[in-house]
Amino acid sequence: MVAMSITKNVQWIRFAPKASVGLALLFVTLICIWGMQSDLHHRRELIYNAEISQAKSHAERTVVRIEWELRDGRTLESFRSGNLPTWLIDHWERFVIHKPNRLFAAIQTSSFALLTHSGDVANSSADGLTTEHLGTAELYDLDVASSAKSRNTIAAPIRQFLETGTTIAPRTSSTSPSSTPTSLTPGWTQSVGELGMEAGDVEPIIFRLNDPILTRGENAIDIRIPIQFESQTVGYYHTAIGADWLESKIRDAQWNPTLAWLAILLSILIIVLASSASLFRLGSHAKQLQQALQVAETRRLADLSQLIVGMAHELRNPLNAVRLNLFTSEKLIRGESKMPLDDAVAMLHESVSEVERVSEIISQLLGYARVRTEDHSWLNLDQELRATLQFMNQVHVHHGIQVQYENLHPRLEVYIEQKCLRQVLLNLLMNARQVMPMGGRISIHVESRHGLAQIIIDDDGPGIESDHMDKIFEPFFSTRQDGVGLGLAVVRNLIEAAGGKVICGPSEKLDGLSFCIQLPSRNASNVLTTSASA
Repeated sequence: MVAMSITKNVQWIRFAPKASVGLALLFVTLICIWGMQSDLHHRRELIYNAEISQAKSHAERTVVRIEWELRDGRTLESFRSGNLPTWLIDHWERFVIHKPNRLFAAIQTSSFALLTHSGDVANSSADGLTTEHLGTAELYDLDVASSAKSRNTIAAPIRQFLETGTTIAPRTSSTSPSSTPTSLTPGWTQSVGELGMEAGDVEPIIFRLNDPILTRGENAIDIRIPIQFESQTVGYYHTAIGADWLESKIRDAQWNPTLAWLAILLSILIIVLASSASLFRLGSHAKQLQQALQVAETRRLADLSQLIVGMAHELRNPLNAVRLNLFTSEKLIRGESKMPLDDAVAMLHESVSEVERVSEIISQLLGYARVRTEDHSWLNLDQELRATLQFMNQVHVHHGIQVQYENLHPRLEVYIEQKCLRQVLLNLLMNARQVMPMGGRISIHVESRHGLAQIIIDDDGPGIESDHMDKIFEPFFSTRQDGVGLGLAVVRNLIEAAGGKVICGPSEKLDGLSFCIQLPSRNASNVLTTSASA
């Protein structure tokens, strides 16, 4: 049960970052969508109010002029097509007929009989109806038998219509054709409400209308303003805005803000995703570093354990031999042993050899553990190689080993301590000699590539098995029976301390092993040229 609980907790911890990123993306998306909808809704409301207010203002001024002429003795019946005053015709031509945002204007009696229509001013015949037909036609007399008075129905104010889409009955004056609201009838659609601005003593009423006679079958937002004479409503003045045109204008006005909001949303999503990916990458990198540190620590402890075990093994044998020889020498001195003198001398020489062997092991251990960088300097590689080969010349001649040295870069310099370089070269040359007891060949070749000096040392010895290739630089690993196994470990330690690298593999030039040492380098000729120019 405990294991299952731990497993579930681990799975939840792994899932938590992804869930957090998903919730952040969802939250950002919802906020942007809400902001975009609010912005678009606000723009729609502003355009509706602006267009309707402008049309209503023109209509109210027209109604004031009509009421002024009624007080001067003109009757409303005289405002029929063909008998319109010049100022009204001019007003319609300038503000209604030739304007894309004005669908029509009309005058209607209090009984909803149509007196005149702006379409008749532009064209004396519209849809086959003459002026006389229009004068006697009922505005809402379509396919139903309900009376015209029962159709005096409007819906909510603009803000309520835009926000909720609900409809309410309008406020009507005491002189309105009907004080009882009824249901919507064919020829009507949902209204956009009323603005609440007065013309005279009554409020204009605004409908969303589609009528074959009044709107000629087009969707319209109709603004109806009562015409007052002697405190009575004698008629109605209509002006209308094309609903399709208004919707198109709103869509055009909302297009750029929509793109802007989508760009903002996309940018935020990209930023959130990029940030999350970076955090995940950093987390993964930190986890990899932690694992690498754990592996390095484990490897260090393993090397240390191997070093201790190997050192104990290598020191125990010579110390046991020395202890036994000293015990025998003690008996010989006391006269308790009858060992011949020659055997006693040989035993002492063997003890001295074992002590020297212990000293050599300790020296190699010190070389393996030592990592120094303060004494590094630029050394001429050709001079160091020639000096080392000169030192080993008698050994090579004595064991029948031929050495071939090739260096096409005599001015090449490497950055390493001189003692370290000499010890590296001696260890590699001594290893090559030890694996060729009957003589053989050693090839030394120097190359320079990409700011690195490469010292390639090949031999034609027996080589090693491929399974041992990865272990060859480990402490106390040796393929020879009498080998200590610290020489190559010291070589790798010294080269890596100097910022270089040592690689071992089968020799392509000879039949044995090939060691490639890479060290930071520079060309002495370039240094001299730079110094001279300076």
